[in-house]
Amino acid sequence: VVAPVAAPVPLGAPGLRDLVRGAPKDLRCAIDGKLLCDPVVSPGGVAFERSTLVRWLQTHSPECPVTGAPLSLADCQRSLELRRQVTEWVRGEGRQRHKASCR
Repeated sequence: VVAPVAAPVPLGAPGLRDLVRGAPKDLRCAIDGKLLCDPVVSPGGVAFERSTLVRWLQTHSPECPVTGAPLSLADCQRSLELRRQVTEWVRGEGRQRHKASCR
């Protein structure tokens, strides 16, 4: 079985890394600034990437890295709405960048 070969990316075309760097701040983790994939929201309304917050809480004191308030993972709620917004932004931004690279 031969694995499919990905089409080459044209030189100068924006890649996924560029797309993620341009993400709106509200769609990025408050700890590391990376695009949210599995977002959780603290009681104070701060959005974090779940795995990043888990690592933070394991290596730091059990408090919010933004507000300093006491925080545990159990205090945070997964946000399907925020995940939907990220997905829509990525799809829309990807289409816009693809159109721009084809001009």
